[in-house]
Amino acid sequence: MKQTALKKFLKFLYICFICLVLLVAAANLYVFSARVIFGNRLPTVFGYTTAVVVSGSMRPAIEVDDVILIKKQAAYQVGDIIVYETADYLITHRVVEVTDKGYITKGDANTIPDAEVAREAVRGRVVKVMHTAGRVLEFLKTPLGMLVLVAGVFVVLYLPEILSRIFGKRSDYIGKRF
Repeated sequence: MKQTALKKFLKFLYICFICLVLLVAAANLYVFSARVIFGNRLPTVFGYTTAVVVSGSMRPAIEVDDVILIKKQAAYQVGDIIVYETADYLITHRVVEVTDKGYITKGDANTIPDAEVAREAVRGRVVKVMHTAGRVLEFLKTPLGMLVLVAGVFVVLYLPEILSRIFGKRSDYIGKRF
């Protein structure tokens, strides 16, 4: 009885993992095609997008190599950290004043505010900061990083079968693909 419950639980975990991998792969394919084919610098998935911070203008709240999670909103208020688009860059700064046409922003580490930002240029508000996660993402974009990622997924998917072959026996809950 316990072995059947364990077998069902492992099958459930396996299916959840496969679904998660497929969902992440589909989201990455969409983001890649939106950036490369359609030229969208900040495509969203389910209303959210991410970016890696490359400057220290928002220190200490947001550091270089932090990953920020961004969500588009209808309006922004003083104190919100927003991401807006210029001709050349995506900029992450804090709203210090709301005007009729847009927002005045300033980086926490900067001494003077930026020029007024039009409402249309704002891509979203920072809702989460993942400190130093950008280093991991940048690594995964390299050939070695992709190899490590693919090898990691392979090991997780086939570890039960590999172990059963190494140890020369097959148990009821590993090695049979559930």
